[in-house]
Amino acid sequence: MILLVARREILERVRSRAYLVSTLFTAVLVVGFIVVPTLLAGDDDPASIGVSGDQAPELSARIGELAQLFDLEAEIETIEPADVDAAVLDGDLDVVVSLDEIVVDESIGDVLLAVVTTAADDVATGDSAQAPERLDLRRLSESDPDEEERRLIVAFASTLILLVIVNAYAATAMTGILEEKTTRVVEIVLAAVPARWLLGGKLLGLGVLGIAQVLIIAGAGAGAGLLSSDVELPSGFGPLVAMTVVWFVLGYAFYATAYAAAGSSVSRLEDAQAALTPISSIVMGSYLATVLVILPNPGGTAAQWLTFLPPVAPLAVPGRLAQNEIAAWEILLAGGLTLAAVVGVVILGGRLYAGAILRSGGRVSMRQAWREAEL
Repeated sequence: MILLVARREILERVRSRAYLVSTLFTAVLVVGFIVVPTLLAGDDDPASIGVSGDQAPELSARIGELAQLFDLEAEIETIEPADVDAAVLDGDLDVVVSLDEIVVDESIGDVLLAVVTTAADDVATGDSAQAPERLDLRRLSESDPDEEERRLIVAFASTLILLVIVNAYAATAMTGILEEKTTRVVEIVLAAVPARWLLGGKLLGLGVLGIAQVLIIAGAGAGAGLLSSDVELPSGFGPLVAMTVVWFVLGYAFYATAYAAAGSSVSRLEDAQAALTPISSIVMGSYLATVLVILPNPGGTAAQWLTFLPPVAPLAVPGRLAQNEIAAWEILLAGGLTLAAVVGVVILGGRLYAGAILRSGGRVSMRQAWREAEL
């Protein structure tokens, strides 16, 4: 019976123009957020390449040929072996290549790496008439600022997208319930379906649509990143998307049930705002705690403790995970606490919904709804 209600909700919503437009608009927005900065950036500065060792002239000539072939603008200079590390660390050179190794600060682009590696292999092969050994890639710095920046961007983006989608679908559940109650449609439906099953089916159907929207938006962002040669996705992007979906489900179940219970307690749209204010305040407070406290310092004590709060966890965990600043035990503990809170909210919200859904007139208090559910 719950599946039938969920199917009805899915078919009704997926055909609506609002769902299609919101999905397309958000996906285009994400793609634009990734692609437009690349288009506006224009041409990058020339790659500064150093060559070192006895074969420096041959390396310089071959790198120049390959750079032209790959349409890579490059400035090449010869450098003494003793000055290699200092030149790279000071930022004077992006990379230094010899027949023994390639030296970079943190990382370099794939095209530049392919050019210098191929040039060194070609020169070594021509010099020894045999296949060269694989070059060592030596990084002078362990951290990668570009990777950290990408992770921070994804953290803020995932948090914002989760906030918008969770809040939107929770509000959709509330308005749908209010519309059915106002038009008396719910009285007809409840003649065939128990109130708790009706609530469960509505939340399940909307949740499936929400998951689909999250995956479409994530797929659009990943596709734009893969197609753009100047945009790199952070490592672990796939598992991050999977974890975001899991926390969307938890956050949606938590907030949508609370919104639905609040929506069932009123009969007029003008009364809905007062009923939703406490829940909306919790949602906004959780978001502000995430972006102002947790994401700027994801490894701090405050971030850790806030992550364990069920209203905050659905936003905080994906954000901290995007920055690789959360331990597995923290994810499990936050997940367990949030799941327990979801069960509690579903039980309480389901009872309040069952007690208030058929009441009309003024706003129904929690005590009245609780008593009505006992009858």
